Amino acid sequence: KFAVSIWNGRIAPVFDVSERCLVIEGTRPGDGGESIALPMGDATARADFLESLGVSALVCGAISRECEEALLARGIETVSFVAGPIEKVLLAWRAGILTNGRFSMPDADVRAGVDAGTDTGTDMGTAAVVVRR
Repeated sequence: KFAVSIWNGRIAPVFDVSERCLVIEGTRPGDGGESIALPMGDATARADFLESLGVSALVCGAISRECEEALLARGIETVSFVAGPIEKVLLAWRAGILTNGRFSMPDADVRAGVDAGTDTGTDMGTAAVVVRR
């Protein structure tokens, strides 16, 4: 079971303030999932909520370190800095190609701290979807 942070038919730009997510149980193309309201509040409340639903992975846009760490502490994998229409993102997830860069947010590699310590913030190279387990 996985969750996708949503807003206006697209991946929500920032998970921390997104109001809804799709919770999807299957991998079949017709399984669009159930839209569920996310609790507003701190990172712990959101992580506890997703854990209570049995979610093992979250696909989202940007995410704070606090939210990501709360999810990871509960065994929920994060696939962050994803952008795009929900239907296309779901197709890419099911095909196993979501992390190939096509659905990454612009400059996600810089914002996600890829190559932290060497990144000067001026490299505008290929953006990256970030997977953390």
